[in-house]
Amino acid sequence: KETLNYFSMHAGYKKSIRKYKIELLLNNKWVHLFTGGPDTFQEKHPFKEVKSQIFRLQVLEKKGIPEIVELTFVKY
Repeated sequence: KETLNYFSMHAGYKKSIRKYKIELLLNNKWVHLFTGGPDTFQEKHPFKEVKSQIFRLQVLEKKGIPEIVELTFVKY
């Protein structure tokens, strides 16, 4: 497991993702980390430090086909 506290996503210039949520797997359960939006092509979110290697992104609202160019979790 890694300690992480920052999320960055380049969602493409079409801005097709309107709202999303990020969750992490902790003790075999999905735990909500944060919800993001509105529709910008580059999202950045600091969050409280967590230790995990498994994350998931759920698109909650979209316009057209969702596009993700790059998705990054790091520790700053």
